[in-house]
Amino acid sequence: MAQRIKGQETELVLLLNGQPVDSFTDIKSANVSFAMEIKEQGFLGETANRYDSVFNGVSGDLDMEFSTPDVFKVITSLVDKARRRLPGTTVNIKMTFNFPSGRRARVVFPSVEFGEIPLGVGGRADYNTLKLSFKGSSYSVI
Repeated sequence: MAQRIKGQETELVLLLNGQPVDSFTDIKSANVSFAMEIKEQGFLGETANRYDSVFNGVSGDLDMEFSTPDVFKVITSLVDKARRRLPGTTVNIKMTFNFPSGRRARVVFPSVEFGEIPLGVGGRADYNTLKLSFKGSSYSVI
């Protein structure tokens, strides 16, 4: 039986204008959803509805901690992009899944956009956290 893949075999890189963001390395968890919608239509003379599906893009979130002040430069770049102060700025996300069998899959989410960016400051002994939520129109598997 093949071994299942764990988080330790998954790498995630945020690319800002094609360059890896070094300050985003302490990622605790990541979730991605491939947004699908089921269409349903009934017709006269038929005893059951017909179904179809539509792909509506991808969405996800990254939960992380941080250890350098450079993370605020990236947040400022994302805010400036949203304010249209940095024309041409692109953000891509690349996830690499390294399977125990030696095989590998890379999933790239190009030109993603970000929503709210909550910054969490826990108790005295807790690490500060950051959460990025994103959406995109497409993905590719390499």
